[in-house]
Amino acid sequence: MKRLVRMIRAGLLVLSLLAGAGAVIGGGTTAQAIASPADSAPSTDAPAAARAPSCPIGRVCVWSANDFQGTRRVFSPVAPGDCLKIADRDSGFSSVFNASPVFIRLWQATYQDADDVTRCEGRQGVVRPLQAVGQFSFGSARGLGGY
Repeated sequence: MKRLVRMIRAGLLVLSLLAGAGAVIGGGTTAQAIASPADSAPSTDAPAAARAPSCPIGRVCVWSANDFQGTRRVFSPVAPGDCLKIADRDSGFSSVFNASPVFIRLWQATYQDADDVTRCEGRQGVVRPLQAVGQFSFGSARGLGGY
């Protein structure tokens, strides 16, 4: 947990330096479809990035519909190796803006193991810091994990 806090603080410092230097944060990010590790060709979904709404710095924002529409929820980044259930089986999130300074991983499904620990499973994709994704290649995300 201390490592995650240090990473977030360092990232926030970088973000504040970028903002002070006139870098665009939010709507000016590059959009890329979330791909499985086997997929390597990014899409060029620039209109989705242009529509990406603001998300509090240091947070991960997800929306229930494509292109940042529908219900929005805001989460803190998750430590590497951890998994956070963000939706039930009958729901999920379809777009994301990662305003945190760390890479995150969105997962298609979650479950509780025998020790009552949340685990992520299924198709997944990595979202880099300051990346907006208007539509996931695997449908809806139900788990948020560290990378």
